[in-house]
Amino acid sequence: MRTLSERVMADARSEGNTCIRCQSTGSTCGRHYNGIRQHKYGKGRGIKCHPFLVADLCFECDKLFQEGTVAKADLMNRVAYSEDFQHWCIMSTIRRVERGVIS
Repeated sequence: MRTLSERVMADARSEGNTCIRCQSTGSTCGRHYNGIRQHKYGKGRGIKCHPFLVADLCFECDKLFQEGTVAKADLMNRVAYSEDFQHWCIMSTIRRVERGVIS
């Protein structure tokens, strides 16, 4: 039996899956949340956030949310970036629940 994390990541890569943000198809991968609250969701040294905080993103959308995209000193943009990424993680989790991947 596969773990929750394995099921989530397999679903993110599954054929026919679309990017949760732009709806493109073909290159979707699961990306763990890395916003300002990441440590509240289980992130630690060598440990990713909880599998519920994974967004199904295409390559182009993934570039927008890569760590280091927003300067640490720019708090307002960091909060907006974090909120946006968290939203797409939640939308991806809702889609997985509706598909029956997680219950």
